[in-house]
Amino acid sequence: MDKLFGKVRDALPLSTSSESSAVRPGTERQTDESDALKMKLQTLEAIVTSLEEELNQEKKTHSAFRDKVETWKEKVKMVDGDQKEKISALEQELDVYKHLGDDGSPSGINAAVTAALEEQREIMRLTIEQCQKKLSDAEVEKQSAQNDVLALRKELEQVRALHLHSQQTWSEELQSLTAHAEEQETSHVAQLTTLRQQLHSASTSSEEAWRDKVAELRREIQELEQHSQMQCATLKQQLIDSDSALQEHLRKLDAWKASVKQIKLQDEARIEELHQTIALQERELQRTSAASAEEPLLSPRHNDNTSTNALGTIVHPTESDSATHTPADSGVMLNNSGATSTTDIDGIAIASAELESRNQEIILLRKQLSTSVREATEAHAA
Repeated sequence: MDKLFGKVRDALPLSTSSESSAVRPGTERQTDESDALKMKLQTLEAIVTSLEEELNQEKKTHSAFRDKVETWKEKVKMVDGDQKEKISALEQELDVYKHLGDDGSPSGINAAVTAALEEQREIMRLTIEQCQKKLSDAEVEKQSAQNDVLALRKELEQVRALHLHSQQTWSEELQSLTAHAEEQETSHVAQLTTLRQQLHSASTSSEEAWRDKVAELRREIQELEQHSQMQCATLKQQLIDSDSALQEHLRKLDAWKASVKQIKLQDEARIEELHQTIALQERELQRTSAASAEEPLLSPRHNDNTSTNALGTIVHPTESDSATHTPADSGVMLNNSGATSTTDIDGIAIASAELESRNQEIILLRKQLSTSVREATEAHAA
C-alpha cells in the first residue's frame, strides 16, 4: 500500500494549487494551471488504468490457479477411482486365492499375492499423499491469490477515492481560478481603457504649452553654456596668474637658496678660521702657562733668561733683538705675555659667542627655507 502511494506521489507534479495560483496573472496563468490540472488528471487516470490492469492480471492468475486446482481434483478423483478399481480387482483375486488356499493350493502363491497387494497399497497411499499435498499447495496458492486480490481491490478503492477527491478539489480550484482570471481580465481591460483615455487627452492637449516649455529649456541651456564659458575663461586667467606668481616665487626661492648657500659657505670658512685661531691661541696659552709654572723654581738670572726665551718664542724676535734685551726688558716682556694670555682668553670667548650666533642664524635660515619650500609646494598643488 505504501509502495502504491509512493508511486502516486512520484507520478504527481510537484506544484500545488496555492503555488499555481500565484504564478502569473491573467489568461496565461489560467492556461498553465489548467494544463497542470489536466496533466494531474491524466496521471491519475494512467495510474488507475495500470492498477486495473494489474487487478485483471491477478484475476487471470487466480482463475488459472482455480482451473489448476479443479484439474488436480479431477486427476485425484480419476486416480482414486482407478486405484479403487484396482483394489477391488485385487481383493477379488485375493478372495480367489484364499479360496484356492483353503482348497489345498500352495501357500507360496498366497504370500506372493499378499506381498503384491501390500506393495500396490503402499504405492496407492504414496500417490494419494502426493496428490493431497499438491491439492493443499494449490489451496494455499489460491488463498494467497485471493488475499492479493482483496488487497488490490482495497488499494483500488482508495485510489478511486483519492482520484474523486482530487477531481473535486481541482474542479473547485479551477472554478476559483477562472473567476480570478475573469476579475483580472476585467481589471486589465479597465486599466487599458483608462490609459487610452489618458493618452488621447495628452495627445489632444495644447501644443503651445509644450513649445513654450521647450523654448524655455533651450534658453536655460544657452544661459548655462554662456555662464560655463565665462567661468572657464575666468578660471583659465586665474590659473595663468597663479602659474606666473608661482614661477616668480620659485625664481625668488632659487635666488634665496643661492644666497643662503653663499652665506653658509662664508660662515663655514669663518668658522674654520676661528677654529684654527682658537687652536693656535690655546697652544700659545698652554706654552705660556707652562713657562709661568716653571719660573719660581729658577734663579733670578735663570728666570730672566727663561722669560726672555718665552717672550722670544711668543713674539718670534730675531737673534740680534734677543742679544740686546736687558733683564728689565725681560720683566716687561713677561708682563706683556700675561696680558696677551688674558687677551687670548677673551678672544676665544668672543669667537665662541660669534660661532654660536652664526649657528643660530644658520638654523633660522634653514627653517625659513623649509617654510618657503612648503608654501611653494602648496601653492603649486592648489
